[in-house]
Amino acid sequence: MLKKLKYFLWHKQQTETYSKIYICGVCMRKKIKLRQCFEQKISEIIKQIQQNQADTTHHLDTLFITALSEFSEKLDRLQEQTENSQNKYTELLKQTNNLCRQSQLYFNELNYADLLHDTIIQSSWLKEKSFSLFGWAANYSFIYTLYRILDKLRPLNILEMGLGQTTRLTSQYITYNNLQAKLIVCEHNADWIDVYRKDLPNTNNLDIHHFDLEYFDYEEQQNDKYSGLLEYVKKQKFDLIIVDGPVGGNKNLPRSNILDLIRNDNLADNFVIIFDDAERTGEQKTISLTQNLLKEKAINFTTYERCGIKRQHIITSTSYHFTRFL
Repeated sequence: MLKKLKYFLWHKQQTETYSKIYICGVCMRKKIKLRQCFEQKISEIIKQIQQNQADTTHHLDTLFITALSEFSEKLDRLQEQTENSQNKYTELLKQTNNLCRQSQLYFNELNYADLLHDTIIQSSWLKEKSFSLFGWAANYSFIYTLYRILDKLRPLNILEMGLGQTTRLTSQYITYNNLQAKLIVCEHNADWIDVYRKDLPNTNNLDIHHFDLEYFDYEEQQNDKYSGLLEYVKKQKFDLIIVDGPVGGNKNLPRSNILDLIRNDNLADNFVIIFDDAERTGEQKTISLTQNLLKEKAINFTTYERCGIKRQHIITSTSYHFTRFL
C-alpha cells in the first residue's frame, strides 16, 4: 500500500513536471508565434508609415512645385505689369514733358504777339500792320525780332532768301522808313512771286528775283540752293541777311547759300544774319558750318536765339551785340 502511494506521488510529480514543461513549451511556442506576428505587424506598420511618408513627401513636393510654379507665374505677371506700368509712366512723362514744352512755346509765341502788337501800334513806317503768321510762314518771334532790327539798326543792304510774310515787313521798311536802303528777295517759285508781288509796295529799291534751284549731295543726301546767286549779287556787301529759303525741311544741309556768300565776302563789317526754323536738325547743321566759316575768316561775331512756336538763330557782328536786348 505504501509502495502504491509513493508511486502515485512520484507519478503525480512527474506529471506535474511534464505538464509544466508542456505548458512552458506551449507558452514558448505561443510567445514565438506572437512575437513573429508582432514583428510582422510592426513591419507592416513601418512599411505603411514609409509608404505614407513617401506619399506625403510626394504630395508635399507636388504642392511645393505647384506653389512655386504659381508664384513664378504671378511674379512674371507682376514683372510684366510693372514693366508695362513703367513704360506707361515713361510714355506719360514723355507726353507731359512734350506738352509742357509745347505749352511753353505757345506761351512764348503769345508773348511775342503781344510784344509785336504793342511795338508796332504807333509805327510811322509800318503802314500795313496785319500779318498772316501761320503754318510755314514766319511766326511772331521772327516778325518781332526783324522789326526791331530794321527799326533800330536801319540796314542799307538787305538780302532776303525766301519770299513771304517777312517781305511785307522789309518792303515797307525800304519804302517808308529808309529810301536809301535796297532789298533783294530770292525766290524759286515763279507763281508765288506773281501772287505776292501785288501786295507789296511799288518801289525801285525792291528787287524780287527768280532763281532756279541747283541740287547737290551732302553726306549722301540731296540738297538744293539758289542757282547763280553769287553771280547776281556780285560783290555787294549786305548788313542784313535773312535765311529763310529755299524750303529746308527734311534736308541735312538746307539753305547753304549763306556759306557761299560768306566765302565770297558779301558780309558788311557790321552785319546781322537771321536764320529761321533753327529748331530743325538740318538748319542747325547749316548754322554750325556758318559759325565755323566765320571763325576761319577771323570774323568776330556773337549769337543769340528767339523762340516762339518756331526758333530763330541770330548771328551778328560784335558791334551789334546789343540787339539781343531789343
